[in-house]
Amino acid sequence: MRRFWYNKLKVVVFDVDGVLRDSIHFTWQALSATMRDFGVERAPTFEEFSAYYTEPWHRYYANWGVKASNEDILRCYMRHWNKVRHLPQFFPEVREVILRLSALGIKLAIVTMNSETIIRELLREVAIEYHFEVIIGEAEIKSSALTEVCARLQIEPEEAAYVGDLESDMIFAGEAGLWRVAKHPSAIELPENACLMRCEVDERITHLSEVIHFARKRI
Repeated sequence: MRRFWYNKLKVVVFDVDGVLRDSIHFTWQALSATMRDFGVERAPTFEEFSAYYTEPWHRYYANWGVKASNEDILRCYMRHWNKVRHLPQFFPEVREVILRLSALGIKLAIVTMNSETIIRELLREVAIEYHFEVIIGEAEIKSSALTEVCARLQIEPEEAAYVGDLESDMIFAGEAGLWRVAKHPSAIELPENACLMRCEVDERITHLSEVIHFARKRI
């Protein structure tokens, strides 16, 4: 039905935070500060956050004892995030990976929960925006956004791969029928029961450059 190994890979779709941008530590800082503001005595450690965070975000907060509306949580989180949002940088290999995938004839896209405007500004700073044919931001239901990418690029879902760093990313990619490429954090080793370790994927990588090898096998 999907993921036939003889299908050629034509499109690679990327998430941003944790995949293209080294932002997870700052995300954790903002999340931890938000939890403390709502009275959580012990927020998750960075290792716990890296291993067990998954969407939907409001359920994660509730599981840690935050009793507040989604609007109040988001408002508080954004207040803390805005203090550090300028600090995350793209991973060093991002530009080279994007250029090499483009040279292979692979079309590129982005599906993220971030604002499309902000993502385009960040991509312009490293001169790679024009390599991405589709960018969809504020995508809470990523399966729908991934389906839209395939439609706009006129390809079948099994001709595309989604590179994400969360269990929910892999679930959304599976629902849309794309290849599921899980990017593990390079700074820590995930435990066997981590969310990303226990979900079904088609490929696991630690460094973004490994996407090139994945793509070469399928073009």
